[in-house]
Formats: sequence, C-alpha cells, structure tokens
Amino acid sequence: MLALAYSLFWANFVYGIVVKFGVFRSERFKILHHLIYFLAMLTLFMSAAYELFLRKFLSGMILLFVFLILLGMTRFSGRSSRHWQYAIFCNFVYTTVFIFLN
Repeated sequence: MLALAYSLFWANFVYGIVVKFGVFRSERFKILHHLIYFLAMLTLFMSAAYELFLRKFLSGMILLFVFLILLGMTRFSGRSSRHWQYAIFCNFVYTTVFIFLN
C-alpha cells in the first residue's frame, strides 16, 4: 500500500512539473491533479493505519507525520512559488521516509 501511495505522489509531482513547464495544456489540470493528490493521501493514510494496526508504532507514526506534511500542501495556492517549493520539500521528506521504511 505504501508503494502505491508513493507512486501516486510521484505521478502527481511529475504531472505538476509537466503542466508548470507547459508541456500539457492546463484546462483540466486542477481536477486530475486534485484527484491524484486525494488518492495519494488516502493510500498514505491507509498505509499508516495498517502499520499502526500491526503494532509497528514507529513506522506508523512516521507515516502519519508524512501525511501531515503533505496535508500542509493545501496551505499554498498552486499559482504561488511556495507551492512548488513546498512540493520539492515534501518529495525529499517522503523519499527519505520511503527508503528508510523499505
């Protein structure tokens, strides 16, 4: 489940970069971008709950921490420079945690 959540995050991250640089037209960008974000967050939360259910407290809490960091993405407008800067920060943290837990 964590691999799926991480893959969805990367798909959303790459999709955002591709639209930002104008490779794709962005008329329907928001809908798909938000849908992938929602699915990535849902699967990440399910991964954290599964880890806590298996009594792996440390890994479950680390995943909840990543979930909260990614939830912070909603504080920045997609048009601001802070949005992509925060996305890069989230990518770094999520990748580090993903490598640590696998």
